[in-house]
Amino acid sequence: MNFYQHQRLSKALENFRKECLEDYDIVYEFASDLIAEGISEFRIRGYVIYLKKIIQIANKHLKDFEKDVKRVINHYQFLRNGGELSDSSVFEVKKTLKNFSGGGDELINWFSIGKVKNSLSPSDLITEEEFQKMLNACTNSRDRALLSLLYETGARIGEIGSMRIKDVSFDEYGAIV
Repeated sequence: MNFYQHQRLSKALENFRKECLEDYDIVYEFASDLIAEGISEFRIRGYVIYLKKIIQIANKHLKDFEKDVKRVINHYQFLRNGGELSDSSVFEVKKTLKNFSGGGDELINWFSIGKVKNSLSPSDLITEEEFQKMLNACTNSRDRALLSLLYETGARIGEIGSMRIKDVSFDEYGAIV
């Protein structure tokens, strides 16, 4: 399968192949399966990147990796406890391991993914006035449109980046994303 239409994913897979050649076929097949399931390119790319980091921490190939799951999780948890990583980073590692293993492996099931606590308060959000200042600072209509879309929808940048024309429809009131 060629991921030419998924340029960022192709680049992540190529970087993976350069650094982890022996594990490339396993990860490529994993990515192919996820695309077939309809998982977004950005999510799959994240899994590929995390798998590369996990292999480096475990210092083993994926086929020999099963016994090192606890070591990897503990490593990331230690970094989180020391303030070097966020809760969401540890969450992504755990989610990557669960998805890669299919979620049925007893070695994977010993830990809970849990939920990442939202630590945002209303004071962390931008005000209408701040949004208008950012909008006025834009030098072209593309940037204004992107900024307005992010502000009005509350979507994450990855969600906007993976949008397709088919994801937008129009009615008598405007666009529906």
